[in-house]
Amino acid sequence: MLKSVIEKMGIQVHLGAEVRAVVGEPSLRGLIFGDRKVMDCEMAVFATGTRPNHELAHSCGLTVERTIAVDDQMGSVDDSKIYAVGECLQHGGRTYGLVGPLWEQAKVLADHLTGRDPKAACHGSRIATKLKVAGVELASMGLIEPMGERDEVVQFSEPRKGTYKKVLIRDQHLVGAILLGDISKGGLPAPRL
Repeated sequence: MLKSVIEKMGIQVHLGAEVRAVVGEPSLRGLIFGDRKVMDCEMAVFATGTRPNHELAHSCGLTVERTIAVDDQMGSVDDSKIYAVGECLQHGGRTYGLVGPLWEQAKVLADHLTGRDPKAACHGSRIATKLKVAGVELASMGLIEPMGERDEVVQFSEPRKGTYKKVLIRDQHLVGAILLGDISKGGLPAPRL
């Protein structure tokens, strides 16, 4: 549904596409995809996300699930002399791909290492971000996809108005949302997971 709202603005969306080459020098003229299809274009936006590099940690025998498992002080659960912050860590079963949680983790680690606050601890982060692309506002907070049977998804869209709203509810508590077009409710505190 979100893809169709964006495409109604005249923007082509290719999910999971592999781009093999960018055509044009010095100005973009097109893209060549992994399946060898060519698309003419004058502008391209890539939303690639992050993928943690945890091979070194794994080869050293550290606990790696999706990423390096850490405790509340950002230390490896296997070795109290090894610390991690950012996308390469997993804390409380969660990973984060935003800068806000990284700053929170860095503060906890700095307070712990310097002795400024020996009881400093990470208790999870609120994850929320707002973007404005092509004049359309987008807000994302908390979970954006259900993670189990306990998660209920409620969606609402008005394609003519260019709005889309999706909320995730777990055990009668809001745990995530995506708002496109009308983000007036996006100023609410992001859910803590």
